[in-house]
Amino acid sequence: RRWDWRRPTTNAVASQGTCTQSAGTVSCDLGGLVNGASATATIVATATASGTVTNTASVSAAESDPNAANNTASATTTINAAGTADLVMTSISNPPASAARLTQFSVTDTVANQGGASAGSSTNRYYLSLDTVKSSNDRPLAGRRVVPVLAAGASSSGTVSVRVPSAVPTGTYYLIGCADVLNVVAESNEANNCEASTSTVIITP
Repeated sequence: RRWDWRRPTTNAVASQGTCTQSAGTVSCDLGGLVNGASATATIVATATASGTVTNTASVSAAESDPNAANNTASATTTINAAGTADLVMTSISNPPASAARLTQFSVTDTVANQGGASAGSSTNRYYLSLDTVKSSNDRPLAGRRVVPVLAAGASSSGTVSVRVPSAVPTGTYYLIGCADVLNVVAESNEANNCEASTSTVIITP
C-alpha cells in the first residue's frame, strides 16, 4: 500500500514501512495489509503563514480496488500566526420580525479572540443586508458596541440598542454584525469578523 500526503512537513513516521518527502508530498510505503488490517502514518508539519490550509491524503495499491472513490480524504485547518490576535463574531441575535424606520431594537452579540495574542479594545457595528454576506451595499444601523481588551482565547458578550435610519428602503433584511470595524486590531485573518442572523426583519415606513 502507498499513502501520499501533500503539505510541507518536518517529520513523518508510519506504523509500518517507511516514509519519504519530495516537493511537499510525503509518500509512505506501508507494505502489505491483510483483510481488515490498518496502518497509521503520523506527520508533523510546520505552518509558515497564517490562513486556511487544506491537507489531502490518498492511498493506492497494486491490487484491484472495488471502490476507488473512498481512497482520498481532506481536512481544512485554520492557522493563526503566533503573537497575532484574531477577532471573530461567533454569534448575533435575530432581529425582530419587523421594525419601522427611526425605531430601535436590541442586538446581542459575542466576539471571541481566537488568535495567539491579546487584542486591544475594538468596536462592533451592525448592518441591514439583503443577504448573509457583508458587502458595501449593506445599510449601517445607528449604534455600536465597544469590546474590551480580549486576551487570547477570551470572549465578550454584550447588548446594544440600534436605530433604523430614515433613509433605509423598506424591505426584508438580515442583520449583520462585524467586529473591529475601525480596524484598530492587527489580526491574522481580517475576513472572518462578521456574523449574520438566521432570520430576517421587515423594515416598514
